[in-house]
Amino acid sequence: MKKLMYLIIFILVFVLVGCGSTDQRLEKIINKKEIVIITSPDYPPFEFIDTSKEGMDKYIGADIELMKYIANELGVTLKLEVADFNTTLASLGLGTVDLAISGYTYDSERAANYELSIPYYNEGGQGVLVLSENYDNLNSIEKLNTDLKIGAQAGSLQASYVEELLPNAKLENFVTIPDGITLLDKNIISGISMSEKVANIIINKYPNKYKFVNAFNVDVSETSMYVIAKKGEVSLINKVNEIIEKVIELDLYKKWDMEATEIAIELGLL
Repeated sequence: MKKLMYLIIFILVFVLVGCGSTDQRLEKIINKKEIVIITSPDYPPFEFIDTSKEGMDKYIGADIELMKYIANELGVTLKLEVADFNTTLASLGLGTVDLAISGYTYDSERAANYELSIPYYNEGGQGVLVLSENYDNLNSIEKLNTDLKIGAQAGSLQASYVEELLPNAKLENFVTIPDGITLLDKNIISGISMSEKVANIIINKYPNKYKFVNAFNVDVSETSMYVIAKKGEVSLINKVNEIIEKVIELDLYKKWDMEATEIAIELGLL
C-alpha cells in the first residue's frame, strides 16, 4: 500500500513539474538572445535555396523574411534549422527548435497538437496542375477521381486533399515541388495537388505546357498559413501574433512574396 502511495505521489510530482515547465520558451529565447526556427526550404517562393549563395544566405523566400522580422522584433539572433517537410514538426515536438515556419496550413491534428498563430497569408484556391495536353480528360474533380496517380508533397495539406477528395486516385508522394514537376513531365503521375497561387506561377512561366484544375472546394481557413509552436507555449505564440499583426498592417508579406517570386523565377524554380 505504501509503495502504491509513493508511486502515486511520484507521478503527481512529475506531472506538476512537467506542467510547470511549459510556457517558458519565450523567456528562454529572450535570455539566450537567439531564436531557432525550422523550415523545409523546398517550397518556392516561400522558402527555397539560392545555390549561388553560401551559408545561411542561400536560404531565401517570403517565409524566411518573416523569420528574420520575428527575430528582429524580439531583438534576438535568428538561427535557421532545415529538414524535410514531413519531419519539421517532429523537431518542434521534441523541443529542439522554438518555432516552425514552412508554409503550414490548418488541419485539426496540427491544431490539437501544437500552438498555431493567427494566419499571416492565404494561398487561395486548391486543385491539381496537369499537362495541357491532358486537360480535357482531367478538367473536373470527377475526371480526376479515377484510377490515376496524383502527386503531392509528402506531409502537406495538398496530400491530404488527394486522400480525402480523390479517394479513387493513388497518392504519389514526393519531397520537393521540382521533383513533382519532373514526375508530371515524364507522365509518371497525371497531376500535382497544389495551391492555385503556386500553379499560376508555374503556368505563367510555361503557358502552353500546364493548366490548373480548380478541383477542391475548400474553406479559406484551410489554405491560410500559420506559424507553429510547441503545445503549451502560449506566451511565445501570443508574441508571434503581435508581430504578425504588424506584418499584416504594414502589408509586408505581400512585398516579400512578390520579391521572392521574382527570384524563384530567375532561378528556374518556378
